Amino acid sequence: MVAKRRFVGFQDHYEAPDPRGLVDLQVDIECGLDEVKAFSLIGEAQYLTHWFCETKSLVSKPGGKVSFVNQSGELFEGVCTSYRPGKEISILSDEFGEFHGQILHVGNQIILRIRLKSIDDNPEAKSTLFKSLIERLRVIAS
Repeated sequence: MVAKRRFVGFQDHYEAPDPRGLVDLQVDIECGLDEVKAFSLIGEAQYLTHWFCETKSLVSKPGGKVSFVNQSGELFEGVCTSYRPGKEISILSDEFGEFHGQILHVGNQIILRIRLKSIDDNPEAKSTLFKSLIERLRVIAS
């Protein structure tokens, strides 16, 4: 007879999030800026504020704390999950989900690749929000 193992932290019942609430948007934006300025749009607090959300602080290293202000004016936090200076950054937060920004080179063109991913109770509204943020970035980056 095999005994049922019980591990600390494991649940007997697990409910997976409803995949219908998943919003996963990835876009490539042709950038009219040089590489340093393009990366600042995704990797520096003062420039994220112009298109993403008000960013109070950003510690740009894996595990670094990121502080934002949401649309309701409340302070919330995220964590920088990956960072390669001048190349890419990823941030994770309960407020907006996953953010990943990357600089790519296609010929002589600099491309900003942005991925926003979230599971939300209202995926249509989250998708609309993500698309509006991307459009703001597209205007600034051109």
